[in-house]
Amino acid sequence: MIQVIDNTFILTNDCLSYSFFLRDNRLVFTYFGKPLEIKIEDDLNLINNKVFPYFGNDCQRFEIGERGRGDFRCPSFASSNSKTLTTDFKFADYKIYNEEVKDYTYPHIRNIKETLEIIMFDKFQNLELHLYYSLIYNALIKKAKIINKSDKKVTLNEFSSGMIDFPINNYEILDLNGRWGNEFNIQKQKAYKGIYTFSSTRGVSSHQHNPCIVIGENDINEDYGNVYGFALVYSGNFNFKVEVDEKNQLRLIGGYQFIGNGYELEPNKELFTPELVNIFSPLGLTDLSLKFHDLINKNLVNPRYNSRNVPIVLNSWESMYFSVDDNSMTKFIEKAKGLGFDTIVLDDGWFKNRNDDHTSLGDWIIDNKKFKNGFDEIIKLCKTNGMKFGLWFEPEAISPKSDLYNKYKSYAIEDENIKGLELRNQLVLDFSKDEVISNIFNQMKLILDKYDISYIKWDMNRPLSDTYDSNQYVDYCQGVYKLYNLINENYPDILIEGCSSGGGRFDLGILFYSPYIWLSDDTDGYERMKIEYGASLFYPLRVLSNHVSICPNHQTGRTTPLFTRYAVASLGSLGYELNLSKLTELELNEIKKQIADYKKVKDLIYEGDCYRLENPFTSNNFSIEVLSKDKKEGYLVFSNILVKPNLPIKRLRFKGLLENKTYYIEELNMNINSNILMNLGIDVQMKQEDFSSVIMHFKLIKE
Repeated sequence: MIQVIDNTFILTNDCLSYSFFLRDNRLVFTYFGKPLEIKIEDDLNLINNKVFPYFGNDCQRFEIGERGRGDFRCPSFASSNSKTLTTDFKFADYKIYNEEVKDYTYPHIRNIKETLEIIMFDKFQNLELHLYYSLIYNALIKKAKIINKSDKKVTLNEFSSGMIDFPINNYEILDLNGRWGNEFNIQKQKAYKGIYTFSSTRGVSSHQHNPCIVIGENDINEDYGNVYGFALVYSGNFNFKVEVDEKNQLRLIGGYQFIGNGYELEPNKELFTPELVNIFSPLGLTDLSLKFHDLINKNLVNPRYNSRNVPIVLNSWESMYFSVDDNSMTKFIEKAKGLGFDTIVLDDGWFKNRNDDHTSLGDWIIDNKKFKNGFDEIIKLCKTNGMKFGLWFEPEAISPKSDLYNKYKSYAIEDENIKGLELRNQLVLDFSKDEVISNIFNQMKLILDKYDISYIKWDMNRPLSDTYDSNQYVDYCQGVYKLYNLINENYPDILIEGCSSGGGRFDLGILFYSPYIWLSDDTDGYERMKIEYGASLFYPLRVLSNHVSICPNHQTGRTTPLFTRYAVASLGSLGYELNLSKLTELELNEIKKQIADYKKVKDLIYEGDCYRLENPFTSNNFSIEVLSKDKKEGYLVFSNILVKPNLPIKRLRFKGLLENKTYYIEELNMNINSNILMNLGIDVQMKQEDFSSVIMHFKLIKE
């Protein structure tokens, strides 16, 4: 519901209220938290601080932070033209409508029904600013648009999707950071006076910082505290800033990260921001996560994807790397026969002269030395054995040693006067140019039209460098979305798995197009416990692409039990990436059973609620519970990381069950009261080995 009462704007759904009002034609933020019902004028006056004195712009809680008008905190909008750095946006008008914002080409939260649009104007630079506030059942979605109404070019230095000036309190910050192979580390810290910022300048959302943040009041935990979660629906350069001022007010800003001279906006041109999801919970991190999970599952991921049409794949990469050909793939497929796999994915190495990572990216032509008759025979073999066929591409990449580079050198992102920096022996294609996108799409189209391909793994293996301005970064990301749209619109039955050297572009922007993303190149069973635990803070389990791989693990050299590798990988979209020819019959039979078991709980993994029970960052254990929406069925994974002498038996408490009901735990063959499971817990008996795991299935007993 959107209300406008006496120049006060109040947005309310079942989970939150958000309000601001007009003072001197500026927007002053007043409230974000539990739903409010405004009944009398005194309520409104209190919300709007009209009973308190006005102390100037530097301590007011605004909806827009600007430069040059006495607000000395970090601005959410900053621009300049040839005459001034100052803006002073004043309210002009507002609109309320029951539909999504028109002409918005970015990925977005689907099925928006109610939007407030605020229109503001700045007379110093002749700019028009549109602020959009959209309500959905559990979230507030913000975005903005700037229009250059002047006859001069304007440089944008800051342009955020949204800003909140929180009132005086003691705050904490949670964010997700990492590196390649070690993504989604949860970092929790006090919000001290000063400025804390995390961002990406890599052209992708990055392994280093995920575009999500939590602000908490006082000492928050999984089950306690007011928490405010924010996530950008974007895959390019981003920035979150948190500033605590001298009065202990906290300003949060999230949106674009412009670099260099900023973004140049020509006369009569406009620019939208990405969407910023705002979610509140008074019940701690678990409830906040559940709200994000529901929103992503119901209103972001394409609804045509569900547990029944997302396959269990067997990927060739760690089995053969570049050494793929007719013979090796034939053996690979035949060995997979009867184990339960849905799709065979041919990874890197299939295209012209691609025998290592020094060559051929951009030349999407089948290597006829490796595959003499193209893919006809191996696709036929897949179908004969009840499986489909998928293919790896890296559409955004170009090798200096390629026909494409020799013919169209200008397609690569590099300064014409400076040799481009090669990372991983490759450059990046300039997807800010439509002709580059068309070339790559047409190459892919030749293959997708000729062969029965049901699955694409879309990889992106290096950050952008040698760029010439911020416009190119923004336009590049839009170009990536354009190619995704082209493939999805022309081949609606082909599923695209997102990937960027693992979790280098794991964000809500890509999830608009891909139903899941490769979580990390680190497939080690223990490391994945931490990566999955951290990712679940914002992302539902179904969007985590998890593979069981070989041991010793190719990233860490560690050996973990096959059962543990499966148990951890089952908390997401399951796949496998190992050479079946090197496994024993006992191991093959175990994999067959694992796949059959996973298919029984796949609906639950995709649709259930996720509860984090044991934190592998702070303890010697890992545990996640998945509970059906009606709380009648559950699935739990518990892992003991390292064996230690003379440890007491671990007691595990369940979460979220129906009160005072009886549940049957299949593996224990026991009926146990839910209050005992949630409060007293159960003793978990583990094998005397490192990285051992147990799985528990439990169901409500009808009474």
